[in-house]
Amino acid sequence: MNKRIISAVCLAAVMTGGIVLASCHGRGSGDETKMTTGTTETTGGDVTDVKAEELPTDKPVTLSGAGGNITLSSDGKRLLIDGMSTAAGKDVVSGGSEYSLPYIIKRDSKSYEAEWELSGISEKKYPKKTEVTFEFTDKTGSGAILRVGITAHTDVPGPFEFVTTIENTRVADIRINPGDFASAKFSVGSGAKVMAVKKESGQAEGYTHDNGGRFDGTGIYTHTVNSGLTLSAWCNTNQDWNGSGYLPMVYMQGEERGAYMALEWSSGTVFVQGYGDGSAKMSVNMDGVAINASPIFSTVVPGKETFLFPTVYIGGYDGNGFDDGSNCFKKWFMAKKAPANLRDDPAEPLTQMDMQVGLGAAELNVDAIKWDYGWWSNDARGSVGNWSSYEGSWKVRNSGYLQAMKSAGCVTLKRFTSKAKTMDLSLTLYVLLHDTLDSQGKVTAKEGEFNSISHPSWFSDRRIDSGMGRSADLGNEECVAFLQKKMAEFFGNNGVRTWRSDFEPISRTSNLKNRHDANGSDVQYWCTVGFKELASYLIENVEGFRYESCSSGGSMKDLFTATLATVINCDDAANYLSMRMSFYDSSYVIHPTQLQLPCNMDQFDPKQDTFYPKVTSTCTDGDYDFRDAMLDMGFRTQMLGVPMYSSWKGKVLKEYLKEYSDMYEQKIRPLVRDGGLYHILPRPDGVNWDGVMYADPDSANGIKGAVFLFKPSEQAENIKTVKFAGLDPAKTYKLTFEDRTEQNTTASGSELMEKGLAVMIKSVGSEIIWITEG
Repeated sequence: MNKRIISAVCLAAVMTGGIVLASCHGRGSGDETKMTTGTTETTGGDVTDVKAEELPTDKPVTLSGAGGNITLSSDGKRLLIDGMSTAAGKDVVSGGSEYSLPYIIKRDSKSYEAEWELSGISEKKYPKKTEVTFEFTDKTGSGAILRVGITAHTDVPGPFEFVTTIENTRVADIRINPGDFASAKFSVGSGAKVMAVKKESGQAEGYTHDNGGRFDGTGIYTHTVNSGLTLSAWCNTNQDWNGSGYLPMVYMQGEERGAYMALEWSSGTVFVQGYGDGSAKMSVNMDGVAINASPIFSTVVPGKETFLFPTVYIGGYDGNGFDDGSNCFKKWFMAKKAPANLRDDPAEPLTQMDMQVGLGAAELNVDAIKWDYGWWSNDARGSVGNWSSYEGSWKVRNSGYLQAMKSAGCVTLKRFTSKAKTMDLSLTLYVLLHDTLDSQGKVTAKEGEFNSISHPSWFSDRRIDSGMGRSADLGNEECVAFLQKKMAEFFGNNGVRTWRSDFEPISRTSNLKNRHDANGSDVQYWCTVGFKELASYLIENVEGFRYESCSSGGSMKDLFTATLATVINCDDAANYLSMRMSFYDSSYVIHPTQLQLPCNMDQFDPKQDTFYPKVTSTCTDGDYDFRDAMLDMGFRTQMLGVPMYSSWKGKVLKEYLKEYSDMYEQKIRPLVRDGGLYHILPRPDGVNWDGVMYADPDSANGIKGAVFLFKPSEQAENIKTVKFAGLDPAKTYKLTFEDRTEQNTTASGSELMEKGLAVMIKSVGSEIIWITEG
């Protein structure tokens, strides 16, 4: 297939929702499209021949989605959003809002500001969505064709998707410095506020680590919209603790409606500019996020090829709080964007455990066991304090894992995986995309082909640690193709379901030139493209494959990764308090069923010397057990999202673990999957009450919701009035306390949401309140 045909097929797929990157691999989402021709779509089992209808260029176009309407037009040179409304018909975008188009194109060693001229508008209607494409040509003679595709989903309320491409029709290359490639000016009424959330990849902001490390901040940043407001919600792939910015999404909330803009990518910025009338312009670009490179994003578009910009979400919603917009967006994302295995399998997300009890995890009702970093090596080297030799050679060498296999009566990884499967246990394996070093820290070609001796152009100059191998450069297409084949063979032949990444699989920098420039501002873009190609291939070609994202914790916690990863590591502190804080923040953007909460149970066990924070209790009541209260608090923290259990001392609390694994399977997982999440108390701080609530009032299950409450210190008051959310105000609910059954009661939904419920927890403790119809 020649380059011209590749561009045409990829572009056609973009405009039907099936392709997100420069590779021709399907998304694996709830509305999946697999292109075979330019006119056939497969959506939800229906096959429909869809032909583009040409629309008049001098009239506005209105797309109606389940979440509202959007009207667009062009004055011949610009793309305009004439209006956008919520499902209830409330306006969130004022007329004449200009949508930014890429503007700098360099050709023949000269830079030109593109002069876009509208050349056509077309529409395609599918059973569950409508797509409109605005096409522009550049009058400066660059040979560039710009297309902006807008998708409205008609079955699930959510945002409009915007996808921009630039096709280079010349034989010669062009270079683009696009600047902003999406924008909208929002107006949501008086008292408007905007909110953005930090990634907190290593630990929660405001949490002091047991090693003394601390990142000041509040995790969530809310600002009143005024003429002085600027906010830059940037992100990149930097794996350094808390070094990768924000979740790339900004909400704007008014008294009865709200709006948002989000970027489906690993690196870029959602920028906010406030105005005196209470409106705010949000725009998206990829500038300013590169490491050791120009702050201006720039890349080459080869002759006869097409550059695909990251997808941008623009949405509006009804409601008076950020939770209203968050729940609407996350429900849509789960239906349309999240991996199919997560959406379709009610057993997902899987609970997981480190190898402290090996296959014995099956007796504790844990779903998966994890082989952590270093199973490929028996050498402890480097400041990471782990096994950094042979990272690129996937052979079991570590004596601990070899003994675990031997104890299970297995001599190969394949047999171990097979035995685990007979026990209903899935195996998760760390695999790093790093150069292969020998036990002396020197590159070796004796342990397979994945090394910089055999392939020097496959590995960047990026080294996470001095003892680690250099990071693979996924901008190199040959490297990606090798990994696709070898990783598919490795996982497929050994029967392993889940790949867990770590240590910056999408390299933040590279000194090499391939699809990206050497030391260029486009390195993260093209390495992200390569990672998408790799992960998509594995999902499509390895039966039952799951990708689990870790990069020194949550540095890959973004909406791009969430389209590929069944679960994403929330943070790397392994502490229940930090995890509760970062979960509270991240769950405004990432669906809780994708937020994995790995906690070291030693840190919430008062019997261990690593117990931290050093919580104390003065309560002497005979019915109060401080250790039990702390253990419940720790395990209940993990129940909020996706539990991952561990005891670094090997002091596994089997009775508690089994109790909470059963509770998660039977009661909590359905709520995490399908319920709305409400932040009903302030952000955790380790002192005052905190809590969240799941509500699913229309569920066919008996449990319609659950309230998780935490009183982490004796400094907090013993009685707290808690206002519920998300219930049917006309129904009566029965409230059953997991521990303090003397507080069981019944109340109407309206009473619980308007007046609240007074809850008592003495000393230090936690509670789960189960909600059923009464």
